[in-house]
Amino acid sequence: MRVQKLDNPLRLRVLRRDIARLKTVLHEHEKGIRALSATTGKILGSGKEKSSEE
Repeated sequence: MRVQKLDNPLRLRVLRRDIARLKTVLHEHEKGIRALSATTGKILGSGKEKSSEE
């Protein structure tokens, strides 16, 4: 196997962090900590965020 030089080595760091973030959200969903919206795929908060009505 041949190794190539990366065009943008910093992109690899960003991609690793994105993957870790996705794994975290999926893990939280499996544990019931965080819910995912079935229609949009957006993350629904755990209810700990401050509301604007306070």
